[in-house]
Amino acid sequence: LSADDVIILGINTGETEKTVAKFVTNKKITFPIILDPDFYVSILYYAQYLPTTYLIDKAGNIQSVKIGAFRNAEEIISAVEALIQ
Repeated sequence: LSADDVIILGINTGETEKTVAKFVTNKKITFPIILDPDFYVSILYYAQYLPTTYLIDKAGNIQSVKIGAFRNAEEIISAVEALIQ
């Protein structure tokens, strides 16, 4: 995979910008985090549990949903590779 193949966005629901910034710094997160203080995105995508990961194809269609955290980087790579094949 290359950086041109995948876009990663994080969406934080219900927390302040200061809290999110501290988390991003502590975890050394390098992808953009969108703040959603009013839970708009969670409602739009029916995300009832956090974390929830949506893999969305180039046409904007949800191809896969994972509820819960990924265990490791290999699990993430495998999920993304299945989407782009």
